[in-house]
Amino acid sequence: MNLTEAIVVKISHDLAGGIGAMASTTELMEIDPTFISEAGKMLKQNSLMLMARLRFYRALFGAETREINATIISDYLKTWGQKITFEGVVENRLQLSLVAVGIILLVQGGTITLHEKKVILQGPEISFRPDFESVLLGKKVPVTPETLEAHWLMHQLNALDKKLLMMKKSKTASLEISE
Repeated sequence: MNLTEAIVVKISHDLAGGIGAMASTTELMEIDPTFISEAGKMLKQNSLMLMARLRFYRALFGAETREINATIISDYLKTWGQKITFEGVVENRLQLSLVAVGIILLVQGGTITLHEKKVILQGPEISFRPDFESVLLGKKVPVTPETLEAHWLMHQLNALDKKLLMMKKSKTASLEISE
C-alpha cells in the first residue's frame, strides 16, 4: 500500500460510521414516523462529527492552508472516545501532523501540548506500537492505515530535510522537529 491509498482508507474508515448512522436514521424516519422527533438530534450530532473529521483531514492531508488552527483539533478530538485535550497554537500542517501522531500515541487519553516545533504528550499510557515507532525512527516499514500518521509526518520532515527527536517514558513523551 502506498501513502495515497492509506490516506483514502483512513478517511473512508473514519467517516463511514457517521455516514452509516445518518443513513440508518433516515431509514428509521421513513419506517417509524414517531422517530422523527429523535432523528433531528441524531442527524445533527453525526453531521457535526463528520464535518469535524473532514476539516481535520482536509487540513492534515490537503494543501497547506491558513485555516489550520486549534479549533480544528478541538472539534476533531470531540469525535473520539478517549478524552484528549489540546493546548497550544497550531499554525501549519507540519505542526498538525505532530498532533495527529500524538493522538494515536495517547490510546487512553491525556494531554497534547504543542510548543512550535515540539509536542509533549502526557497520559495514563503512551503506546508506541513497534511498527509505528519504527516509522518515527526512520526505518523502512510498509505503509498501512495503522501507521499512516507516522508515515505522513516523516514524509513531510523528509521533504523539508528535517529530523524527528523522540523521548518516551511510560506516561510522558515528546516529539521534536530538528534541523
